[in-house]
Amino acid sequence: MAWCALMGLRIWWTPITGSGVGSDGVQFVTTEPFSETSYFAAAFLLVPVLIAAVGTCAAWQRAPVVVGIAAVLLATFSFITGFSIGSAYQMPAGVLMLAAFLTAICAAQPAAR
Repeated sequence: MAWCALMGLRIWWTPITGSGVGSDGVQFVTTEPFSETSYFAAAFLLVPVLIAAVGTCAAWQRAPVVVGIAAVLLATFSFITGFSIGSAYQMPAGVLMLAAFLTAICAAQPAAR
């Protein structure tokens, strides 16, 4: 969860460079922070943090199904946004998948007395 939050902050302040050709045929280059690219830029950075938070809380509660769902959602988000911000969330998605596996193993074992 902390990794997702740190990567979100890093991406938020990272300048993005774009180029194009104007209507008059002149090429131009622009540089602006990710925060100014869209009105919904913050939402795209909050989604993985919220998914990771749900997965983390579910792992503490030993709920393997919820952790698995959070892992699949984070992996899907990472894949869909892979060409822009998704690569920053591949490692947390893998860690959540490992947590889902380990939580399922722990939940299947009877409690020791």
